[in-house]
Amino acid sequence: MLRYILMVCLLSTPMMVAGAAEEVMKEGHEAEYAAALDALNLNGKALLEKMKKFIPDDMSHKTVIVPMRDGTGLPTEVFVPPGEGPWSVALLKSHYGRAQIIRYAQGIHKRSKQHGRLVYVAMSTRRAKDTVRVQPLEHSDDNTWEEKDSYDAVEWCAQQPWCNGKVYMVGGSGNGICSFAAGISRPPHLVYASPGSSGADFRHDWTFHNGVRRGMYEWIESRPKLLPTLREYSATKRLSYLKDQAKEANPLLFYTNTGWYDITIEASLDYFEAFGPLGNVFVRISGGGHVGPVKFNGNRLARPLKSKTWAQSEDFVKSIFKDEVIKRPSQLLYVVLGDMTDPKASGGIMRRTNVWPVPHTPTSFYLHPDGKLSQNISPAASGSCSFDYDPKNPVTTIGGNIYSPKEGFEKSGAGPKDQRVFADRTDILRFESEPLTAPLEITGKIKAQIYLETDVPDTTVTVKLIDIYPDGYQAIIRDSIVMARYHSGYETPSPLEKGHVYELEMDMWSIAAMFNTGHKIAVHVSSSNTPKYEVHPNSYEQVTGYENAPVAHNTIHCSQTHASRIILPVVEIIQE
Repeated sequence: MLRYILMVCLLSTPMMVAGAAEEVMKEGHEAEYAAALDALNLNGKALLEKMKKFIPDDMSHKTVIVPMRDGTGLPTEVFVPPGEGPWSVALLKSHYGRAQIIRYAQGIHKRSKQHGRLVYVAMSTRRAKDTVRVQPLEHSDDNTWEEKDSYDAVEWCAQQPWCNGKVYMVGGSGNGICSFAAGISRPPHLVYASPGSSGADFRHDWTFHNGVRRGMYEWIESRPKLLPTLREYSATKRLSYLKDQAKEANPLLFYTNTGWYDITIEASLDYFEAFGPLGNVFVRISGGGHVGPVKFNGNRLARPLKSKTWAQSEDFVKSIFKDEVIKRPSQLLYVVLGDMTDPKASGGIMRRTNVWPVPHTPTSFYLHPDGKLSQNISPAASGSCSFDYDPKNPVTTIGGNIYSPKEGFEKSGAGPKDQRVFADRTDILRFESEPLTAPLEITGKIKAQIYLETDVPDTTVTVKLIDIYPDGYQAIIRDSIVMARYHSGYETPSPLEKGHVYELEMDMWSIAAMFNTGHKIAVHVSSSNTPKYEVHPNSYEQVTGYENAPVAHNTIHCSQTHASRIILPVVEIIQE
């Protein structure tokens, strides 16, 4: 049982003076908390110096250690406005640290000050160096521990005398992980959660795709020395978990914005599918990437989203400060990507829906041995195409939903980049449809079903969906990867045997896009895409490097019995 010991109860003023620290102890761990408190007080002035420019000068400050359910203590800075309380609370909790996420307070204050003042609570997570750990850090890549911690943090705020029972959480990208997690666990006093371009699940939303390690966000999970990186993975289980959480969820208003080329786009769609039926879930999807718009031939990929959801309106701001939040139907506002070179094209438009996935017709486009792509299965009884995959000479990443600040790919490679740069590579299989005689709109999850034969015990297969323009430009729409060892499911990996054909199913995530008249639909198949995805060493057992990596001779079957295909979610075109 937790007992609270208040060491100093008075708030310090003005704000620039280091605040007194409040120690919240777990019985039997007084020494750990006391030592951490001393360290926080010692470093308080330097920390406040970084934070004070984002906080109104008239606010009082104190440092506290907030206990989680397992006794772990999270360093926290509390900023309280002058006057008679209680007030609503903006809980700013981040894996980047409380000194970084406090920056959001400045924008929140500008928007909300005409409606009322807020208490700002800036909190680090248990990953922070100054966290008081009385239990070992849980290395749970699915991040359900953050759902518990954010729940506890919200309820701690609600119990304080300066809180009126309303707590809000905001943040973007890595700063939004905690608010996204709270949107799943839904503590009773959380009124509003707004995580932009983010996701709560470290593994499914950030670092893995179809069981393959993505080449980004090393701070979430550093890569081990052994290759390939192996972790438990199941996207279907994740969605089922979200739907189970929604069955008995507390009321909450949830708003997030993202883009079709964002690295965490699927997290918002999964959340909308699971929690949308409860109402008050608002998702806004642009044509951009993780840090803003992406461009095509020097122009924005999609026209700016001029329409807004109710969660972005001034009526909403008023309601969360003064009244109970009115329950409204959930809404997904999204751009349909299209041909921005043709002013008369049907794409580049905005659509709204209250359900996800939207009604659609799964439509198969089959790979043919002669490089054709059509809705008809290849008549060949034993057709196939082959290529060699050398881990020492992988295909590089150009375009798609990529973000890697170290490599600069958000600026140079994110979005519908031209895939003709790979025209000379022989380790990419290319399949093209005939020019379309009418526009084709797709909205929803794209899937691929590939029949692979190889001479190595394990490898990876990549698939790209491409829009070929009449001038030859090859715009990447979606791409994905799968590790062949999961041919019987993610729960039952096994090595491949030479001479056998294996069916690989690939979740390529979702998109809304319009293929214009005269364009071709293309599919490119290979085995690597780096640095977006980890390069596979072509071995089943884990290895320390690529020095002895063999060249894989990979065959993709395209026949009546082994009909490799991509499955597109075709929707009826509605003229607006």
